[in-house]
Amino acid sequence: MLKNADDPSNIKLIDFGLSKDYSEGEIMQTPSGSPYYIAPEVFEQKYTKKCDLWSMGVVSYILLSGKVPFPGDNNKEIIENVLKGEYHYNHEAFKFVSE
Repeated sequence: MLKNADDPSNIKLIDFGLSKDYSEGEIMQTPSGSPYYIAPEVFEQKYTKKCDLWSMGVVSYILLSGKVPFPGDNNKEIIENVLKGEYHYNHEAFKFVSE
């Protein structure tokens, strides 16, 4: 069954301009992407495909709460908060999310 384009559950993935072919065990070094979603390993320029799991966690957090887990007023602050890795579930929205 095809979904209607106006349906909010009709999710589209975009921005594959940053994608690359990945070989198992390869260590990547070039950081790219939006600071809110980038795993700490990427900023340290030594990462694997596992960094995508971090990004999916960030997306899930945002979808559930409407807030980013590592906020900041500018890219420098966001990156510092990502590297600290400290987040919480104290937002009002999480009161309505099951464990």
